[in-house]
Amino acid sequence: MRDGYTSVFKSLEDVMDRVPMDLEREQQEPIVNEVHRTLRALPFVANEKTLIREHGRYIFAEIFIQPNDQMPPAIEATRQVRQAILRLNWRLQHIVVEFTDDLHNSDVLTREELEIEAS
Repeated sequence: MRDGYTSVFKSLEDVMDRVPMDLEREQQEPIVNEVHRTLRALPFVANEKTLIREHGRYIFAEIFIQPNDQMPPAIEATRQVRQAILRLNWRLQHIVVEFTDDLHNSDVLTREELEIEAS
């Protein structure tokens, strides 16, 4: 009975929208911090917020960037963000990038701010 419950619970977790988890250690996937570090290393990123979620084995990221004065045209900046992020991990499959002039006064909320997940 316990084994059946555990298997069903794990299966349901795998299809739920949740913070990415390391499948072996059952901890938050290190890719979350890697995404933040990679974004902050881009020369045109003044500030960023991300909503990273896991759906099955894949990871989706909604990236909100407040650019600085060095931002290239939006199409080029989006291409650079996608290239930098998608090469981090094969599980990253879907990236949405949005540029905004003020992250602090916008409606952009992270999982932590929404109190969905704790980092």
